[in-house]
Amino acid sequence: MWVFVNALIENPTFDSQTKETLTLQSKSFGSKCELSERFVGSVMKCGIIEAVMAWVRFKQQETLDKKCSTKRTSKLKGVPKLEDANDAGTKNSSLCTLILTEGDSAKTLAVAGLGVVGRDRYGVFPLRGKMLNVREGSHKQVDFYYYYQYCFTLYCIL
Repeated sequence: MWVFVNALIENPTFDSQTKETLTLQSKSFGSKCELSERFVGSVMKCGIIEAVMAWVRFKQQETLDKKCSTKRTSKLKGVPKLEDANDAGTKNSSLCTLILTEGDSAKTLAVAGLGVVGRDRYGVFPLRGKMLNVREGSHKQVDFYYYYQYCFTLYCIL
């Protein structure tokens, strides 16, 4: 797919001698690009928007898949406040349950309950603050949301 844009900009300024990045603000271009409704409608009907969006979704999914590698580790390190199950990361990890609590005080209550059911198959991880709705957030927001990163790490080890 190729898109060519032919533009004449008065007195352009660039960030280097190679002229790869234009630094001039758009209000100083000297002209304005106005697309007709007919042109916009034809672009929307041709299917190029759907093709570009499908490619973007594919690339984002590919990035997520790379983060969740096939390499297995026996125990997690670097996830603060995680009380991991004893069987997590072993051949019995598919039988384990991770209890997500709302704050440290709820974690304390859940850990006290582990004394009854045992720590072999149950782990506890406290969440803090307002959770991000990952369905409505962009991939960039989700990527930088550190609790999601911890949960993604916990999910990938299963």
